[in-house]
Amino acid sequence: MNDLIVIGRLTKPHKLNGDCRVFPLCDQLQAFLRHEVILVADEAAQEPLTPAVTLRITRIKGMADRPIVHLQGLEDRDAIEQYRGCYLAVRRADLPEPANDTFYHGDLIGMAVCDAEYKVLGVVRGLVPGSVQDILVVDAAGRECFIPFVSRWVMEVDVAGKRIVVNKDILAYEAD
Repeated sequence: MNDLIVIGRLTKPHKLNGDCRVFPLCDQLQAFLRHEVILVADEAAQEPLTPAVTLRITRIKGMADRPIVHLQGLEDRDAIEQYRGCYLAVRRADLPEPANDTFYHGDLIGMAVCDAEYKVLGVVRGLVPGSVQDILVVDAAGRECFIPFVSRWVMEVDVAGKRIVVNKDILAYEAD
């Protein structure tokens, strides 16, 4: 499992006081208030920037789906603009274990996507949060596929085995 869990993406500065908009990639961004966050450039690789940039969330306001966050260490628009598009991640050791049948977004990245006979169909490259359901972004034989994270298509998630079992019929759908 990855040492870092991505919780959001820095989208743009908000006003002049060092606040910024964040696209949340978790349900409870408020839970990370006062947490130390590490900036990562790529959600899939989850490698910290070089040199490492570590910040602290000191304030969260706005709506849950479009929060405005203040990161101690980024005190003006120019500082925020420099890291626009980077992901915010927290150390796994700082987080509680997820409840049964729940997963951290980062746990799914890199998992094998298999059919019911455990034949590998692809690899999870990302997860797109949606208002109704999340969407798995899968690299299937060099082709990018999108699989709705619903029981009709996702039959099992085995975090320990690093695999997701899907209804293979989902990969039969082609875009026109």
